[in-house]
Amino acid sequence: MRPGLLLFLLLFGFAVGVGAQDTRDDGVALVKASGVSGPLAAALDEALARFRLFPEADEADEERELRRAERTAVEVLATEGYFSPRIRFEPDPAGTPRYRLAVEAGRRTTVSAVTIELKGAIAEPAFATRAAALRAGWTLPVGAPFRSPDWETAKNRLVQAATARDFAAAIVVQSSADVDAEAASAVLRVELDSGPAYRVGALNVEGAERFDTALIERFNPFSEGQPYDRALLLQFQQALQESAYFSSVVVTLDLDKAVNDT
Repeated sequence: MRPGLLLFLLLFGFAVGVGAQDTRDDGVALVKASGVSGPLAAALDEALARFRLFPEADEADEERELRRAERTAVEVLATEGYFSPRIRFEPDPAGTPRYRLAVEAGRRTTVSAVTIELKGAIAEPAFATRAAALRAGWTLPVGAPFRSPDWETAKNRLVQAATARDFAAAIVVQSSADVDAEAASAVLRVELDSGPAYRVGALNVEGAERFDTALIERFNPFSEGQPYDRALLLQFQQALQESAYFSSVVVTLDLDKAVNDT
């Protein structure tokens, strides 16, 4: 496949005149977690801080907010890998906050198995070393705590590694995390489709009518037919931005105009 490189010149503006916001809060803190410490306690405290009771609140309002706080706590605990916690509300003798949310987090779920399926050109024998490197670079391995942010980060990094060279259109087409709360284990599966291996085609310039294309070509590190490399693409963009000719530049692949070279 031979995609072209597409060059844009962009202008940027700046937001001004941001008005002051009313930060007054007459509410009373409703609930604070207890029984946990460290990053988990910090995550719960941050999530529960928004639950407050105001002077006009009645018993029904308080009950409703407590139920919402409970759901939020369960979501936070699951995000951090705790899928079978025990939680209960206890009145706080000090009265501020009104309640303590007693938390027994239980066992933290860890990754028990990882399967990474690769499809597209990267599955061809010619890219066997590259495929092995992608699997070896997976950042949520067996034995690691299963946290939702780490799960998303691992998938994003897999795509970034694949698209760094050759496979500019690589995407995760399917993923799953099967959690066994009783066993505190998670089985992960990711399917990545690399698409074709791209080679660079002709340079297409837009928005720079005052300049001869040959001037821009002087900064181009690619030669036609060369495998795509994101680092070179960024190098090209930086060189143009640091030149005296342009105030703002974006260099990108025009995948829509790629043609089959087989």
